[in-house]
Amino acid sequence: MNAALTGLVAQADPDGPRFISAREASYQRRADSTAAHCRVHLVCGDSVLIRLAQEALDATTGIHGAQDEQDRAERGLPPDGLG
Repeated sequence: MNAALTGLVAQADPDGPRFISAREASYQRRADSTAAHCRVHLVCGDSVLIRLAQEALDATTGIHGAQDEQDRAERGLPPDGLG
């Protein structure tokens, strides 16, 4: 999620359609990432690649758990959630 969208979602009504849509999109991206992580385990025997895939998935948990932009920043995550 980019910084502008993060700001919009943070200001949105948690029960509003924009907030719900953004939340559902984030859940779908996390599900897609989890599925990709499982595929890495199935087709790759490279322990370094498997560890990196796990670290990437773990990073999304920090983004998801942030309550607001300040909390995300305190966790050391960039505004777009990418390192």
